Amino acid sequence: MSNNHLNQAQTQATIAQVTVREANGHDGGALETLARLDSARVPAGTILIAEVQGHPRAAISTLNGAVIADPFHRTAELVQMLRTRAGLREPSQGIRMLGFGRPRDGRSAPRPSAPSVPGLPSLPGQAA
Repeated sequence: MSNNHLNQAQTQATIAQVTVREANGHDGGALETLARLDSARVPAGTILIAEVQGHPRAAISTLNGAVIADPFHRTAELVQMLRTRAGLREPSQGIRMLGFGRPRDGRSAPRPSAPSVPGLPSLPGQAA
């Protein structure tokens, strides 16, 4: 079997093992574990969860699109699947992330400041 056919067969096998479903009361512990692995909080609202072979790998809030995912596994495709299932768009498709870009009224966004550390050079534009 050629490498192309082998990779295609592996991809199809992986897709066949994914379950997307609405989280229920029994998923609390699994969602907490997933959130802890992702250094995040469990999202609010109704949550869709993606499982691979019965193991939770990613979850999304249908309320606000907040995602938690296992950083030790490939989850980009799972998150895309969850967004599609939840009817949400990707942030790059026009959803403005809070805290980035210009305010809606056109004013310049404030520049973040960093604390000065003795012995290290200042950041450009920061007073010494």
